[in-house]
Amino acid sequence: MVFKSNFRWFHVLDDLHDRYGDYVRVGPRELSISDPDAITPVLGLSSKTTKGPFYGSLEQTVHTTRDRRFHRQRRRVWDNGFKESLALFGPRIEGFTDSLLNRIEENTAQAVAINEICEHYSYDVMSALAFGKTTGFTEGKSTDTAKKVIVGIRKGVEGMSLLLHVPWILSMLKRCSRVPSPMKFFNDWSAEQVELRRRIANPEPDLMGHLMKNTPNDRQGKILLDAEARLIIGAGSDTTGAALSLIFIYLAMHPSALDDIRKEMDAVFAASQYSCLRRQPVLDSVLNEVLRLHPPVLFGAQRVTPPEGLQIGAVFVPGNAVVSIPPYRLARDPRNYAFPDSFIPERWTSRPELVRNRAAFIPFSTRPYNCAGKNLAMTELRSVVARVTGDYDVGFPVEDKFDEEAFFERMTDHFTIGVPRQNLIFSGPVSESVPTSTVAVNLKDVKRLEFLQPSTDADLADPQVYGNFRDY
Repeated sequence: MVFKSNFRWFHVLDDLHDRYGDYVRVGPRELSISDPDAITPVLGLSSKTTKGPFYGSLEQTVHTTRDRRFHRQRRRVWDNGFKESLALFGPRIEGFTDSLLNRIEENTAQAVAINEICEHYSYDVMSALAFGKTTGFTEGKSTDTAKKVIVGIRKGVEGMSLLLHVPWILSMLKRCSRVPSPMKFFNDWSAEQVELRRRIANPEPDLMGHLMKNTPNDRQGKILLDAEARLIIGAGSDTTGAALSLIFIYLAMHPSALDDIRKEMDAVFAASQYSCLRRQPVLDSVLNEVLRLHPPVLFGAQRVTPPEGLQIGAVFVPGNAVVSIPPYRLARDPRNYAFPDSFIPERWTSRPELVRNRAAFIPFSTRPYNCAGKNLAMTELRSVVARVTGDYDVGFPVEDKFDEEAFFERMTDHFTIGVPRQNLIFSGPVSESVPTSTVAVNLKDVKRLEFLQPSTDADLADPQVYGNFRDY
């Protein structure tokens, strides 16, 4: 059924729940559950469920491990690494955003494929974080090798989306990993990059360096680092690129939202208080609303109920059942959101009554197995959207005759969300706004570094600056 859906499994699930209700059997012992009351008992911090068989078919990483103790220990390493990296990586993210703005400027008033620009940006950021160097995509310096890496990642996630319900096939394919393929090319390349990163004498601080310091220097440690390098590049770049593309498409559809962001950020830029690490109410409301409507990962985190079974409200789910909660379905459920199919950023600011169930907002999943890179992803989104909207209006080419319904019907589920190719036009710069290119130059001086880097542990703990790492 997954194969026949033509990579639109999330729509198939939606239709099945419309027909049969909150609990739908999708396999011999597998249930898809859209009941909002299931979120905490299935995914919550105190849940008695364990990760499902799908994860056991993959290489062990902080994300895929089914060993709770190992996950707890490894996740602590990742969280500390991201805290350190974010504090120092902010200026480097702005450098990548400079390159993206230069690319837009070179194509001002011309139709550009937004997917390509955003994808290149996210791959550059994640390769720098993982290996200390970039692929050069955003600046137009990409090599054939870098292009093959992207193809390898795409083929990998497509394969996972097709086989997630038959993990034993994934296990077989993993044993055949020596067979030449795009995915093998990506695996070999990332392993080589980890080894090259290890040999750098005085590297800039990055996540991979932190992971290396906290991983045994033996065969098992090397296998773990290689797998987690692929996790950083594959999961981190594909999802962020898709989210960025969708945000700009929504801003083209809703110019008033772009104007609201610009007004908010103009005041921030004028007061020299800009930081891509700092939350901004209007900006974040737009980001959150797009992430709600289109969760970057459409795969409902797979879990196994405890042997004694699981009680969810009035419903009893037998023990050892494989269960998952579809994120797309949660986001479109009127029990969770008023006008769930509508783009209303104000629900996250001035109209909180439109959010009926805050627990249903899980674009990055939820503790304890939520996305470790959530704060980095939000930092990238803030940097790009804040600065691009400050300099440019965003619209559709007249000749495209954008059809909203047809566009979203073409969305696909490649494990991560698949955004159809879409051309946009960036026109500007907007004369009445504070040019963010000027702000970016000012932010490169010592004051900028002092502002972005925390001076005390209290700064790192400030949820307004670095996000609350305990709550996500």
